[in-house]
Amino acid sequence: MYSENLKAYSFYLSLVFLLSVIATNANEEVPDADVRVNRLSEQVLAVLEHYKSPDPVGLPGAPIPDPMPIPDMKTSIALGTLTLKEQSVYGLSKFRIEFANSNLGDMEVFIGLSVDVLQVLGNYSLGSFWSRSEGASNITLKGLYAEGIAKLEVAREGHLEATEILLDLTVADIDVHLENRGLLGSMFQGFLNTIGTFVFETMKPFILNKVNTNVLGDVNKNLRGFKMTFPNSLAPVDMGFAEGRKIVRKMGYDPYKIKDFTHTTGILGLEVTQIWVSGLATFHRVGNITVTMENKTVYFEASVGTQQLEGRCHWEISMAGLLSTTGKVSFTIEYLEVNAKVNQSL
Repeated sequence: MYSENLKAYSFYLSLVFLLSVIATNANEEVPDADVRVNRLSEQVLAVLEHYKSPDPVGLPGAPIPDPMPIPDMKTSIALGTLTLKEQSVYGLSKFRIEFANSNLGDMEVFIGLSVDVLQVLGNYSLGSFWSRSEGASNITLKGLYAEGIAKLEVAREGHLEATEILLDLTVADIDVHLENRGLLGSMFQGFLNTIGTFVFETMKPFILNKVNTNVLGDVNKNLRGFKMTFPNSLAPVDMGFAEGRKIVRKMGYDPYKIKDFTHTTGILGLEVTQIWVSGLATFHRVGNITVTMENKTVYFEASVGTQQLEGRCHWEISMAGLLSTTGKVSFTIEYLEVNAKVNQSL
């Protein structure tokens, strides 16, 4: 469950610029859109500030129950029956992000998380037809690692929605300690060593169920709070580009006037004026846009291209300021593509 909340915040980090652009143009329908975006930005800044620490553990504001109660468990070992009851898992909020890779085009997040230690504390009873013991139980799971994928999609109503997460959990070592084991527990020590695996495998579906109910519900509630809808046929990131194209035109950058150019070499002089380029507002996404966080560094990679660009200008060539000739030039650029790779240490 802790991993899903992290995935959601990784999406927030990736999509905050998109939501900001859309919200800016949605003020007529949603008067407090800026407030919502500012709150999201504050969350993102809090997360980034948190991961500047030498050993960032957990996530600010993450609704992760710690401890988390789990259902009672019962299993048969040799000639006895072991019951684990009143169990709670401690340490779920102490996770670390090993890596997070967001693909904005496909709205997917791949993530790896680790937890040093989880403790399952509660009580147990171990009984057979000739003996019975009971007491406190302490099952320690060490070296947990979770890796998986989460995805956002546009729901029928047009809101962004986080779907079910696909997650795999592994553990490096499990220690089992039962107090007051008595004679029966000593006799079946070898079987007791398998309890940890039983507990871990029993916990996994319960934790994943919590992911899809508690935390997923909280994430989707926050997403619905933006009161913005998206078409099913267009990815939100592409909708962000569409809004960006409108802004470029509105600000007068298409066509775009380039500063006049003058160059002199010896007695020859060149002056280029009235340089206009049109088509800049045709920019669009080329391939994937990825945001990755690994080793306390955020990596951003994107490819942006345009359709055909057209330009025109006036020119004048002079000699010693006495003789000159003038003309006009029109030019066409088939397309322009920019590949950007940016990394920022936290």
